[in-house]
Amino acid sequence: MLTELKNLSQNIDLLIEISDRNRQAHLAVKEQLEDIHLQQDALRVHLEQVQRERDILSEKIVNTQVRLHSILEKLSHIQLLDTVLDIDSSQTNDIPAMISRDRPPGEGA
Repeated sequence: MLTELKNLSQNIDLLIEISDRNRQAHLAVKEQLEDIHLQQDALRVHLEQVQRERDILSEKIVNTQVRLHSILEKLSHIQLLDTVLDIDSSQTNDIPAMISRDRPPGEGA
């Protein structure tokens, strides 16, 4: 009976030791989980910041594209006006030549 009590005591000690190791492992995993949650929160904050920056840059790109389109429109109108004015001025300069070509010979100006 003494041997059985000794074995029982050893088994209880072994169970206590296993229980302590499990408790320590549980606490270690719990701390790791808390660290992971903190990292997750930090990453979420960083992600939100990056998304805000992306949205700001996207808005700036759209505004710049609108301004560039407006400038290009103005340039195309200016170039079109310059072309029309060049054509008008070249035609105005050619009017005397056109008049003299259209008159029958012998008619004076």
